[in-house]
Amino acid sequence: LQRRTDIHGRVGAALEQLYGDKPERLEDLTVLGHHFAQSAEREKGAHYLQAAGDRARMIYANDDALRFYERALTALDAIGQTPLKLAIAERIA
Repeated sequence: LQRRTDIHGRVGAALEQLYGDKPERLEDLTVLGHHFAQSAEREKGAHYLQAAGDRARMIYANDDALRFYERALTALDAIGQTPLKLAIAERIA
């Protein structure tokens, strides 16, 4: 499990270098969110998944946006109440 967590973190970091500081494409945000959410940097993954949800919502893909927001909250399960969790919960509402 630790090895898998490390690999997800390394893949996420490599993709982050590839896509740049502020990725715009939904596909890029999704893959970054997935890998970081499975790594030790779960909060970073939640940020990318929230951004993917926001992007999906902009194109009226509301079901997809909801799934991204729920995945972001799942990534933050072990973390206590944070402003990020509240922001994501607000978007779901």
